[in-house]
Amino acid sequence: MNLAHSLCSVLLLAACAGCGGGGAGAPQGVPPTIAFTGIGSLPGDISSQASAVSADGSVVVGISKSVSGKAQAIRWSTSEGMTGLGFMARGTSSNARAVSADGAVIVGDGGAQDTGSAVFRWQASTGLVQLTALADSSLCVAAGVSGDGEVLVGTCVLAGNSAFRWTESTGMVPLGQFGTGSNRTSNALAVSNDASTIVGVGHPVLTGAVLWNLVGEASILGRLSDDVSAGATAVSRDGSVVVGYSTQGSSRQRAFRWTPQTGMTAIASTTDSLTDVIASSVSGDGQVIVGWGNTPNGETALIWDEAHGLRRLEDMLKADYQTTIAGWVLLRATAISDDGRSIVGMGVNPSGNSEGWILKLPD
Repeated sequence: MNLAHSLCSVLLLAACAGCGGGGAGAPQGVPPTIAFTGIGSLPGDISSQASAVSADGSVVVGISKSVSGKAQAIRWSTSEGMTGLGFMARGTSSNARAVSADGAVIVGDGGAQDTGSAVFRWQASTGLVQLTALADSSLCVAAGVSGDGEVLVGTCVLAGNSAFRWTESTGMVPLGQFGTGSNRTSNALAVSNDASTIVGVGHPVLTGAVLWNLVGEASILGRLSDDVSAGATAVSRDGSVVVGYSTQGSSRQRAFRWTPQTGMTAIASTTDSLTDVIASSVSGDGQVIVGWGNTPNGETALIWDEAHGLRRLEDMLKADYQTTIAGWVLLRATAISDDGRSIVGMGVNPSGNSEGWILKLPD
């Protein structure tokens, strides 16, 4: 799918003037407008995925895939469309995982000539810059970047997984492992906008979700009652709200929300048909959470707020904005912007192809 197709897939969806129940902040009698855009794919490619979004929703990052499945990291914006970020030296794949608040710094990973996977940091002035991995590691992946683009987190494989924190002055610094012997492990999955908090997994069974502070000290968040493992996937801008998943003995996953005041609480589903719920991202103030879950018909994108609980994203659009996304199936909501108004994800477009998308809610 090319850029022209992507631009043609932009849908400006307005609630009907005679319908009530407009979105928050919409003047009475004026229907709120929802902007939904399929991001398309690079020329010659057939699919794409949206993985992360800048603080104000202006920049989306992810991957574009060829017919053969070759993935290339991409940057997308409304004004510029989609741009491929290329590959590292002799690399054949790349994946953009996270983006800074202003969209200027992108982090990710991909194949490189000297390792099976290498972490990169991208800026327009430098292109992909490969970062030096932890000593003796055989595989490294990126997971998150701070709002200013100066702190990067991820995981390397070396005698078990090891979470790391990177800055230009320190390089990759391991955050410690949990467990013993060959069972030692840790994974960093996200960093707060202000860089004060890193979240992820210590040992999925022994510790569950964990949080590291600014100096690398770990706090065990644990897992939901009676569950067997857990991991933290995202954190609010100041580290005060953490979200993730907790797994029951039956391997069924439940989403959770954690604060220092409440501890870990389950994000309950209102329907028995929804299973394996993953919380993938949280707004800057911690008040809106997005993710996905399984239904008898397959995956579906989800959204949560305290007033409404957990809902299918498509159900929220119908109930709050009297809007449907014609022809699309929204499978996963992978990220939400800091201001909580832009959501990105993965879906199936009207042509039946996998395509990344961005949904912008009215202020």
